Amino acid sequence: MTVTYRPRHILALRHVKGTVLPEVWRMCFFTCALAYCLCHVYNPIRQTVRDGGRKTLLYYIFHDCDAFFAMCSGFVTFILSFFNATVFGRWWRLRELCGTVSGKSLDTTVLLSAHVKDRAVLDEMLRYLWLAHALHVRSVDPAGQDGLLEQLVADGLLKEGEEHEALQQCSTLASSTPLSIAYGWFTALFREALAADVPPSLHGALFTAVQGNVSLMRGAAADVIMYLSTPVPLAYTHLLEIMVVIYVLMAPLGLVPRLLWMAVPGCFVVTLIFYGFMCVGKLMLNPFDVYDPSAFDTSAFLHGTRFACLEVSAAVFRAGERGAFAEHANGEHANGDGANGDDGWRERLMETPSQPMNKETSSDSLNGDDAVSLLRRRAKPGSNNGKAGSRGNDLSASPLLGTGSSPLLNATLVREEEARAFQLSNGSAQKRSVSPFSGLVQ
Repeated sequence: MTVTYRPRHILALRHVKGTVLPEVWRMCFFTCALAYCLCHVYNPIRQTVRDGGRKTLLYYIFHDCDAFFAMCSGFVTFILSFFNATVFGRWWRLRELCGTVSGKSLDTTVLLSAHVKDRAVLDEMLRYLWLAHALHVRSVDPAGQDGLLEQLVADGLLKEGEEHEALQQCSTLASSTPLSIAYGWFTALFREALAADVPPSLHGALFTAVQGNVSLMRGAAADVIMYLSTPVPLAYTHLLEIMVVIYVLMAPLGLVPRLLWMAVPGCFVVTLIFYGFMCVGKLMLNPFDVYDPSAFDTSAFLHGTRFACLEVSAAVFRAGERGAFAEHANGEHANGDGANGDDGWRERLMETPSQPMNKETSSDSLNGDDAVSLLRRRAKPGSNNGKAGSRGNDLSASPLLGTGSSPLLNATLVREEEARAFQLSNGSAQKRSVSPFSGLVQ
């Protein structure tokens, strides 16, 4: 599990697990102990030379190590910073790829929940999405492939029989082939749902969006496997480690002639910086290592994405059902064959007057109402500025204009008459200046 922390706190006094200290403390204490011993060796030689004595070979070795240590500092700093920058970029790229799989799975769930009408078909497509995600998460751990298919069957993500046999025939589960098969099953089922539930006018856009998400998810999962199967070359990492170890072991010889007893804490700092950054880079080589406390929590990725998809699909699918019911009810009333409902407001709203309005009622209702006046002007023949469309034809057939029937505009009239009656009963003759459908007209 990934170790979390608060950056504003003093981390050096709060955290040990998940840091580099468990990796470097042995080397730090070794170099400090070595520096302490060399101080006892060099101090008598230094006093002898200071008193006019002869410079021995050991004296020259200490000073030559000092010069060599200063010369190597720039070179080791350069190769170590280049290594850490490369490894960190690779580490963050793997995190982005995992986020792409999780994020696009959720995006696809939103699209499916909004357009697929059959709940059983929607659940089946979500199962395929989660199966592919689970195969992606498990593919990063080659040691955890034993019993994986049986675990997926127990979790309800994989069905016994044809699906189990198809994945069992794959040469290895630590590849992109099994998850590509799962995405293929998802695409086949989505094609059938697209033809059954989605209007033809939306086929192209919806198919492009979902298929684009599937391609991104499959490509991101395959790239994760590619990064893990192609690590930083061993020769480079090996040479870097040799150079850093030699450098920190030479630090006591290089610092003792300069600092003497202060070389002991100085060696601790040098070892912590150079050897510590090398250990940090090595830890980032595989962010999926189950033995690393700072590794990615793939189980959290998997379960978090699954729960998010469940919540989104439940909410969006319910909203889609309510919208479909309202659309169906409006369609029935518009066709004149709707059943009488229990709510009085539905009957009043959808009631169509059998006779056109008289002049007085029409004038009182329309005066001061810019929206209805605008509808009247648009509905008149030849008032479309040379543009003939179905909308103009529908409006010209409105009962507000004396022909045909339109429940929407009838509802506008009923609401205005009720509001006017209420105002007159309270001694106010002020007319409403804004129509309930002014926003719609605009």
